[in-house]
Order: sequence, then structure tokens, then C-alpha cells
Amino acid sequence: VFLLCATVATVEAVSGLYLSCYQLYYQNLEEQFHAAGLSVYNNKWSSVYDFTPASGEANVKIMADELNVEQFFPHPSPNFERFDMTFDRMSSVVPFTHSIKALDSNEGCVLIFIFSSPDQNDNSKLFVRGMQFFENSKLLYTSKSQLGKKDVANLIMEVADSINDFGQGETITMIYIGTDVVNRAYQVMAEIGVPSTRFKIFGGNKNIHGLARKLVATAAFTDS
Repeated sequence: VFLLCATVATVEAVSGLYLSCYQLYYQNLEEQFHAAGLSVYNNKWSSVYDFTPASGEANVKIMADELNVEQFFPHPSPNFERFDMTFDRMSSVVPFTHSIKALDSNEGCVLIFIFSSPDQNDNSKLFVRGMQFFENSKLLYTSKSQLGKKDVANLIMEVADSINDFGQGETITMIYIGTDVVNRAYQVMAEIGVPSTRFKIFGGNKNIHGLARKLVATAAFTDS
């Protein structure tokens, strides 16, 4: 199953189920998500609660990263060419995220917050696309939610001295792991020309993995 799920997915009485991130692009798909009230950045596909766990073996497993949609579904027929349909991860409307379980690794970790602005969506798409060119940089998690200063203080003060740089409104949050991932994040932001007042990057801190887990566990920020 290639999944986009805004909440923690729940399963019952299943076995041998493999999950991966939703991967698809065609014309107007992003507009259809918007019309349905869904954000392409709110995707908790790898967080699953199993009501009927089995002893000894997991009922739900994460699909290997090297597998892709085209290995399970036929390539779109010529009838769909006018829609520019593709299963390519680089083009997917929903950013491809790896399993959040990868946070258990010792790789470098970085948190990115892209603040509310007229260019927020474009900046976020360009940033994700730019990071995709770094082979060892993996996007684990994305979220779009109201960012309240109280929530920021509870979560971010562990690695930041002040919350004064944080704006109000819907914020897109991303978690990456990888080699030199903090410098790469700054590099991409500079290359795509995002003003420093419109984003915040946290990384290179010994507590950053724990903070990332704490952030994911909250499911979403709330306005306060």
C-alpha cells in the first residue's frame, strides 16, 4: 500500500501488509488534495497502530526503499499521457518520506521549519526537490500545522535560545537525516533564495534526535 495518511494509521486483523509513502503526479492532483482539505505535507504513513498484533512477527512492515510503485502497478497507458502522469519520486506531489523508524540511526539529523508566507508552498517544494539531489539525505517526516509560541517553547527551547524568530501561522516542518545534512539544508535554502526570516534550521546538537522523536510524538503543533 502506498499511503498518505494525515493521522496515525490503524489496522486490524491483517498480516503481511507492506507500506510505503504515496508517490504520484498528474496535472491538478495538488489542487484536488487542496479541495479535499488535505495537505500533502501531513503524512504519517509510517506510524501505524495495530489493534491485533501477532506474537513473533509484525503484521505491518515497511517496504524497502529501493522498491517503487512501477514494480507493483503497470506504467500509465498512452491514454493518460495528456495528464503527464508519473510515479517518479522526484515529481510526486506528496514529498517522498522514508520511515520515521530511521530516526533510530546515528546519522546526522536536522529539523527545518518553513514559516507562513505567500511563497511558503513554493519554497517548500523547491527545498524538497533540492535536497533530493543529495544521495545520503533522507526526508523522514513532514507536517503542516499552526505554530503556537507555547508549543515552540515546549519543544524547541531544548536546542534554541529564543523563540522570537518564530512567526505565527501555518508552519511546514521537516525532519531529515544524512551526511552533513545541516550544511546541505542551509545550502539549498541559499540556492533557492529563501529569506532567512522565513525559515529556521536546527541541527548538530546531541539532543536533536530526541527532539525530533518528541516532535513526531506530538503529531502536530497547535495554535495557542
